[in-house]
Amino acid sequence: MNRKLFPVLLATSLMLGCASARMYPVRGPLASESPHAVYPAKITGLLYSGDIKITVANGEVCKGHWTLVKGGNSADAAPADATPSSATEDSSVAEGMPVAWDTVYGQGYYVAHVLGQRLYAHAMVTGNHGTILNVEFYRLNNATNVPSDFHGVAKDNRGDIFKLAF
Repeated sequence: MNRKLFPVLLATSLMLGCASARMYPVRGPLASESPHAVYPAKITGLLYSGDIKITVANGEVCKGHWTLVKGGNSADAAPADATPSSATEDSSVAEGMPVAWDTVYGQGYYVAHVLGQRLYAHAMVTGNHGTILNVEFYRLNNATNVPSDFHGVAKDNRGDIFKLAF
């Protein structure tokens, strides 16, 4: 694929409400395997929420719903009815996500770069074989919808931390 065309196609797909991403293990049992597993993810939706589907080991399909994290610093943040459900707001569900951000992108990254973003989303994704993933992603403020403008992480219930690459 033409490298100059890729950002245009990704931006178009994001505007239409669909993006593809990949999850790479950074820490945990999967990170020590060779070769590393790479899991495909599909993120759909517009504005304040949407769906996410990730296929993990052995073809297990994990599905969930993403919503903007309450407390963004923008007037165009999600309205009250689009905040995460009480299940995803429970601190035990998203426990350790700041650590996941710092593990993937470096110490202090979560506080310095993630908090306060206009598009900062969280999803709890469950699989049909028991896998539970907490997924977070954000788009840089004033971004142009190219892949480098999106960052994300995921953490599963088996001790793995992933980088989510768009």
